[in-house]
Amino acid sequence: MNIYNYTFYQNYNADILQWVSNASRLVPFTFYNNISAAPRTYHLSWAYSGTQFSAEYIDYNCYYNDVAWRYRTNVYSTLSDWQTGVAELLEEADTHSVNSDPGFTNASAN
Repeated sequence: MNIYNYTFYQNYNADILQWVSNASRLVPFTFYNNISAAPRTYHLSWAYSGTQFSAEYIDYNCYYNDVAWRYRTNVYSTLSDWQTGVAELLEEADTHSVNSDPGFTNASAN
């Protein structure tokens, strides 16, 4: 599954992406060139202990608001912590990603 060129904004009901898979139903995916702004809890999450990390490529994303990233019981509160923590699972994950204001504008305010 490829998830790219999307904008996720103010998803107050859930995480931006919560991945659930196991060894019998392992679904590889890529997540790149996306904007994730103001999620409820996590930008990316593998919340369950049986969830296998099946990402093949995660990079060039813009995360806004250091909410958190989660892999099982590990919660990373900054992009830098996430990059370091997930590196053993996926080398160079989010290496070129940024934590920056994407510059959204309110067209109705003009």
